Formats: sequence, structure tokens, C-alpha cells
Amino acid sequence: MRVKLVFHGSYREVTGTQQEYIELPEKANLLDLLKKLEDLYGKELTGQLINYEKNEVWPLMAIAVNGKILSDLNKFTYSLFENDEVIFLPPALGG
Repeated sequence: MRVKLVFHGSYREVTGTQQEYIELPEKANLLDLLKKLEDLYGKELTGQLINYEKNEVWPLMAIAVNGKILSDLNKFTYSLFENDEVIFLPPALGG
């Protein structure tokens, strides 16, 4: 299946692109997508999403699928479907 990826902020800097399409197996979820992205871009990209030392998701990271921001830690089990749009959003820090 084919999904569209949109990268903002530091995610765009690491990937060198604002958007791309990627092929995934049917019934893939966000974790499957992240594993593929780690193969393509390394931990420089996925390390912005996952704290490898603590084996947990960084609390300020955000991913949106088809315009819906997934805000809980179970977001990596979210199932993806053909033509979904996955947006990687940098943390919004205020002051």
C-alpha cells in the first residue's frame, strides 16, 4: 500500500524533503512505518520520536494521520491504509 509522508521542521531537515510517498505492506501500522523510516534515514530521524535510552516515546512528539493528531502513546499501533497522509510535526514549544 502507498502512503504519503509530510515532514515539517527538523524532520524535513533530516529527510531532505517536505513530502514523499512510501510503500508499506497491507495492514501496516505506524510502528511498521517508523521501522522503514529508520532503515532509510537512521536514528537521526526516529530519535526525534523515540527516546532510545528509556525505550519510550518523547512526550512532545506529534504525528497526524489524515489531519487527526495522535496524542497518546498507543499511536504506534494505529493502522494505516492506502492513500493515508502521515504528517510529522515538530514539538510546539511556547513561552
